[in-house]
Amino acid sequence: MAILPLFAIPLYLEEDVHLKYNLDLDDINRRLKSEEWENIVGAVSTEEQPTGQTTVNKMLLTDPKFADVRHAIHSEMSNYVFNVLCVDEEHTRLDCNRSWSMYHKTLDFAQQHCHENCLWSGILYTKMPDQGGGLTFTKESLRHTWMTPSLKPRLKASNELNANEMTITPQAGTMVIFPSFTFHGTPPNLSNEDRLNVVVNYSVKGTFGDDYYEKQIVN
Repeated sequence: MAILPLFAIPLYLEEDVHLKYNLDLDDINRRLKSEEWENIVGAVSTEEQPTGQTTVNKMLLTDPKFADVRHAIHSEMSNYVFNVLCVDEEHTRLDCNRSWSMYHKTLDFAQQHCHENCLWSGILYTKMPDQGGGLTFTKESLRHTWMTPSLKPRLKASNELNANEMTITPQAGTMVIFPSFTFHGTPPNLSNEDRLNVVVNYSVKGTFGDDYYEKQIVN
């Protein structure tokens, strides 16, 4: 018997990125905290507004002082896009069109959301305490997997094939990459320590399609 992940969303997890690229997480966190910060503003007005802070600079990785972080993130994104997803690197180049940091203190959280105007999003966790909240992915209601939303059989166990929600618990140094349309959020930070990360959005430029069918070049 074989169970194949038919048309599954490719979630990329790479642990110990800081060791792989010799990153000093304490020093990176010091640099991040020296940035100018602003409070999170929810895109939609609801009773539970997200809390926490984000860097004012939304192109963080263009700053030379974060060159080491940019190299690590770009290398992992390249592996995901060109090696895992098999996008042709000869005709395509990656474009990081947004990068910033999220700063969550005790009980801060992020609502479920997706990222707009990009193809893939990534998070490098630079400080992640125990009970820091993790990362929760939620299947949107119109996406059908094993069952339609109109019928809900009782389950004796939840697993990666039948679940509508999945939470991962990354450690400091973990890189997570996923298609930007994937809904995700951060549960409340239940620790007494801060949580820090670097978030990126990527698109691609280059040649799309082929010579015969709807070839386009995006510079």
